[in-house]
Amino acid sequence: MKVGGWKPLAKLVLWPLLGGWPDEGRKIVQGPPLRRLLKQVESARRVLNAGAGEGLFSSLLLKTNSLVQLVEIDYSYSSYQRVRSESREHLVGASLTAIPVRNSAFDLVLCTEVLEHIADDEAALDEIRRVLAPGGWLLTLIRK
Repeated sequence: MKVGGWKPLAKLVLWPLLGGWPDEGRKIVQGPPLRRLLKQVESARRVLNAGAGEGLFSSLLLKTNSLVQLVEIDYSYSSYQRVRSESREHLVGASLTAIPVRNSAFDLVLCTEVLEHIADDEAALDEIRRVLAPGGWLLTLIRK
């Protein structure tokens, strides 16, 4: 008896790389190094996920041991509501060129593959610097 054939098996193995799943591919590639880096900053209490999008790394950030607050900012949240997964997570619809929080608010800022989509990326970096606490960490990945 033939059970499914090769197509279901190929889809099971390759699904992250199929059209419509680029975020899953990114998670596979970027997840392990990001986990290693996050272990170095496990003392981060307040974290900003800058350009959070659909929340690709939200669950990973929420696992940070000392996390008190995860603020996820994305311009798209101004026009649609993403569902938050727990009470420590706060979703903000705003541009990274005008982050609506006080100075030195975050111990850690994660900003992956978003700066290349911002026309005034220098203003965005200035804002990230402004909201990052002295001695805080910026983890970023920029695609060229």
